[in-house]
Amino acid sequence: MPTNRYTAVVTHPMKKKTRLKIIRILIAVALVLIISTGLIIYHILGPMRSFFWNLPYLGGFLGSKTYLVLLQNNNELRPTGGFITAVAEVGTTFGFTSVKVSDSYQIPDPSQKIPAPDPFNYFIGKSDPFFAGWTLRDANFSPDFAVSSRDIIELYHNAYPDKTIDGIVAIDFFVIEELLNLYGPITVEDTVFTSENFFIESQRVSKNIDTHDPDQLAARKDIVKPFMEALKSTILHTPSQYGNFFRLISALGQEKHVMAYSSSDSFQAKLEEHGLSNTLHHSDQRSDFLHLNIANIGGRKADRYVTKDIKYRADFSDPNNHLSILTITFDHLGSYNIQSDIYQAYVRVYSPFGSQLVASSGSGLQSTKASTDLNLTVFSNLIRLRPGESTTLSYQYRLPDLISPSDYRLHIVKQGGIQNQQWQVAVREENDTSMNNITALKEDITPLIIRENLALWKGEFIQDLFFHVAQTDDSSGPIVLWQQFEDLSTITIRFNEQIDTTTALDPNNYLILDLNEANSQTDEVTVEAVRFGGDEQRDLRLEVSGVTNQPEEHYQLTLRNIQDREANPTEPSPLLRTLVQRISE
Repeated sequence: MPTNRYTAVVTHPMKKKTRLKIIRILIAVALVLIISTGLIIYHILGPMRSFFWNLPYLGGFLGSKTYLVLLQNNNELRPTGGFITAVAEVGTTFGFTSVKVSDSYQIPDPSQKIPAPDPFNYFIGKSDPFFAGWTLRDANFSPDFAVSSRDIIELYHNAYPDKTIDGIVAIDFFVIEELLNLYGPITVEDTVFTSENFFIESQRVSKNIDTHDPDQLAARKDIVKPFMEALKSTILHTPSQYGNFFRLISALGQEKHVMAYSSSDSFQAKLEEHGLSNTLHHSDQRSDFLHLNIANIGGRKADRYVTKDIKYRADFSDPNNHLSILTITFDHLGSYNIQSDIYQAYVRVYSPFGSQLVASSGSGLQSTKASTDLNLTVFSNLIRLRPGESTTLSYQYRLPDLISPSDYRLHIVKQGGIQNQQWQVAVREENDTSMNNITALKEDITPLIIRENLALWKGEFIQDLFFHVAQTDDSSGPIVLWQQFEDLSTITIRFNEQIDTTTALDPNNYLILDLNEANSQTDEVTVEAVRFGGDEQRDLRLEVSGVTNQPEEHYQLTLRNIQDREANPTEPSPLLRTLVQRISE
């Protein structure tokens, strides 16, 4: 019998079912592993778990990504936190990462010199023939990290045209010191790094060269790269600390020691929402805003030795002249050494758009300049301090009219990298007004100490500050503080608050009777006219007739229907006060 050349292969039904069952089991196991791993990661992220669903994007599962991680030395303060010491290029593809760490001086400068911002030209360009113009290491010039990040990416692309950068993360030396506190000492090439010695040991190596000699720059020992590799390895291989790591990074982000930027608009919006973007914008035109930004340009690491004490007062005590007064005291406690030299700083004060400079003072190298940046009004100065010197910059300016003292809100934005900066904030309202803290609308509002018409706060500036105070309703009538004869035809009265014009200037609301205590002669006193004697409507001048020369004579002054500007009458009404005829020669 002939055989068929095509023999059918028959799969046994039981084997097919077994195979499907195994596949289902494997899929179930894979799903369990994925879900359990996800839950573990979600738990470990702690306060940063809102970024959990962004991990596939960040990890390169939806397409390879390239990020820059900047190490900023906040001992040499720059607008976003510090001088850019090192740059790590981090690539991610399906969760796998590649890292390339470079000293910032090793990144090629632009082949064609790019003009640097004016303060760099003033402090460095005039005296340094090697000045390369605007380079990546100085690119974080804008206090808005998103703006600086775009400049950094452009300069990085100038050096490496084939690179596309998807985002930037910046950390400063304080972050490294806190990580060393968490993970313990790390040994790199026989050097033991601790939180206490990281700055001095890293600087000892990097400073022992001529930074303007290309050969020395190319040959100098790079301690940053092996240190960062060792730190990364320690973090990855210490899973017991993952939760503490993310809690620490989250806290340092709120304190502006960690900041991030993304080229993705949606992810950048999320970074802003969580306070990690360090963007500088003022959207509420009815609230006050303040950001002090300091850039140390050519002063080495002198910020480590220069203290900064800041006082800000919003003064509404004069209803016709609302003023903001900001004073900044710099005290250079360092000496001439490898880290500390003459301190050169570019100081900018960011205030609400439309603020008007009234006066400024201090030992600035140039007069205060007023300009606009980031839709804010900016006052700027250049200062130079030798070790042992101090100076105080003072600014007086008027806030826009939309900012009301009756419902006053203030947002003070911290500069990245700042440590040990002491602030004092005061809000002063008109006399005989009181204030309350408003805290219900925003959890992170800091209460001020209320002392009637004065509100105070003093402390170390750790993260952004929000204040909100409102005037309480005035239900008390005006109080007479004193009354006296200026001469025989003039009596002055001082009230504790501004009083109503209509009731105050009516002569019929005043009665003066001679009490005949010092002399039996009776004066028939008439109030002829009443005028305000001061700009604040608290001083009255009664022009009277009928008073004769009777030293130490007592008179009874009666005030009827006198009201404050909220229509509260004196208590009691009428109000009786005693006048004594004492007239200075």
